[in-house]
Amino acid sequence: MADSFMNTIASVTGLGADPAAQELTKEQKQLVLEVNHVSGGYRTPGLFGKGKYQQVLFDVDFNRMVDFHRAHGGLVTLFTHPNSHPFDSSLLVADEAGSVVRWLTKEDVRPEFYRNRVNAGLHILSPKVLDMAAAGEGPYGAAAAGSAGADNAGAGAAGAVGADTGAQRGGIDVAMIGKAGDDGKIVKVDLDRKLLKPLSGTGQMFCYDSPEYVKDMGTPERYDAVCRDFKAGTVQAKNLKEPQKAIFLDRDGTINRLVGFLRKKEEFELLPGVAEAIRRVFLEA
Repeated sequence: MADSFMNTIASVTGLGADPAAQELTKEQKQLVLEVNHVSGGYRTPGLFGKGKYQQVLFDVDFNRMVDFHRAHGGLVTLFTHPNSHPFDSSLLVADEAGSVVRWLTKEDVRPEFYRNRVNAGLHILSPKVLDMAAAGEGPYGAAAAGSAGADNAGAGAAGAVGADTGAQRGGIDVAMIGKAGDDGKIVKVDLDRKLLKPLSGTGQMFCYDSPEYVKDMGTPERYDAVCRDFKAGTVQAKNLKEPQKAIFLDRDGTINRLVGFLRKKEEFELLPGVAEAIRRVFLEA
């Protein structure tokens, strides 16, 4: 981050968290000019928690991502990539321009075939999004939420794969954030579901597809895998500032059995050993 445009970091802690537990190391302090601690209605371990298992390790050329954001002119740019566990991750469906048309959370019905495009948790977010949510404007307004029933009634399976509509949107009562609601529970805002997902289908949120290293290490197994990648130099090597390796594979007769002009999915048959070979390429690249 020291090589990018950033000079301020906000370490977001959960309600009641001690900012002193989020203090930066000497090396981290050399990277930034200012650190703001924010405690509010959020569920997060914080950016610099001292626990053994942090959430994400990444090495990304942020300047390239910012250039993409400015070129597309949206309110939000999401860092997206394939991961090894798409079945329990939120997936994004985008049009040819990269604009997000559908946000598939873990509980959403998914189409039979979909691209392994996962939201990595790195976002460029315009302050206008927060202003719109606070004011109940656009996709966060009552009108958008009220249109949900008509938009989704009888949608069935088709509604599961089409563009997002008002059903996923609704206003945010900013005054209640961090306070006890009618049910006695603290009111919190889910960043993905309440702020980002409502922008699906508006043309204001884009996918920044990148092969760079961003890995969730929230379990002991994933943490160990990240440690191995770091020691092997994989983390640093995947930054797009570095020259990248590529493997190009033919399809018909190489990956799948040659049947002439392939027109039906029923005719697609992987050749023996192909799945394991591609898996090894993906893991060892």
